Amino acid sequence: MQIRLTTDETVPVAQGESVQDALKHAGIDLVSSCGGKGTCGKCKVRIVQGDYRESGNARLTVQERGSGLVLACRTFPVGDLVVEIPKVSRLVVGDKIAVSRMRELAAYMRSYGVTSSPLTSRLDIELPPPTLTDSISDLERLKRELSKHGFGGVRFSHRFAETMPAVLRGSAWNVSLTYIEGDGIRDEALFLSPQDDAAQRYGIAVDVGTTTLVLYLVRLLDGEVIDIASTYNSQMQYGDDVISRIVYATEQAGAERGLAELQDAVVSDINALAATLCGRHAVDAAVIDAVVLAGNTTMSHIFWRLDPSSIREEPYIPALNYFPLWKAGTQRIAVNPQAPVYTLPCVASYVGGDIVAGVLAAKMHRRSEITLLMDIGTNGELVVGNNEWLVTAACSAGP
Repeated sequence: MQIRLTTDETVPVAQGESVQDALKHAGIDLVSSCGGKGTCGKCKVRIVQGDYRESGNARLTVQERGSGLVLACRTFPVGDLVVEIPKVSRLVVGDKIAVSRMRELAAYMRSYGVTSSPLTSRLDIELPPPTLTDSISDLERLKRELSKHGFGGVRFSHRFAETMPAVLRGSAWNVSLTYIEGDGIRDEALFLSPQDDAAQRYGIAVDVGTTTLVLYLVRLLDGEVIDIASTYNSQMQYGDDVISRIVYATEQAGAERGLAELQDAVVSDINALAATLCGRHAVDAAVIDAVVLAGNTTMSHIFWRLDPSSIREEPYIPALNYFPLWKAGTQRIAVNPQAPVYTLPCVASYVGGDIVAGVLAAKMHRRSEITLLMDIGTNGELVVGNNEWLVTAACSAGP
């Protein structure tokens, strides 16, 4: 079976698949605030020709049904269809990228009395090349040199070992080691690079909102914000609010597939924003070696492909409040795959890392006077307090 659109596009349809799902799999997204449950009535399409069955159309008026309009999420082809998609029903998100410049953040950080302190550190080292009389392995040679710099018990991942031999030989054994600094016995080596690449160090900070995403490109050597880009969150096609997306991720599409689709959508958006800024400033994505991510509790769980179902069920307990330093390659972020990702911690099921970031940025935790912070987005959060106490609450504010 297939759907032929009046724009001459042709979309294959699997047995038992709804019109909305068939279009979605072909990259054609419809407005669907409810995430495909048939309750918002926004995914209207007109059946021009062909047979189909419906499982509900209560959100349509008599006039709309008389003109051939159906809800795409509740309509299932039983043969080939010709379909018209009204302009108001078609959702366009990912290609709307806005770019702007902002350089005030570094100065704002200095107002805290702190300097730039990236997640990662670098160490330039010169190793003696192997000889017949000094024939230890590459890794043992590196460990021996690191011990001279006071590094003991450094951890090395399989991904690190994969790239190590080529970099050592391609750099004539003069390399820069990028690592995460722990407590002296739990440092982790991330990757090696030629020493002349040491000046090229960048990071990205990502605000994953329910409706929009914002990405900052930062030069790690001085904390300067190079550029900013934003776009709509492509997860909008699965529902406007966090509850709709939790339902889609855990019930509607099947737990494994639904959660994967939502996670793929946000990763694609982040990669598109990163590619836009890297291209604009001639930055190689491989020199982005640190990522910071802030989002509400549901957005953070979906990004890491963690089951968010318990967030909407009493007693409303998330899987994680504090996230380990996982790697960017784990979620296919198009930067250095060994780059650590710091996820701002969440306070509760509906107060996430975005609010933690807001409190830090507003400095209300340092002020003696009582301050009110309001974040009014798809979700609405309030924080009130001072340097002695803070109280927070959250509610739905509408898409």
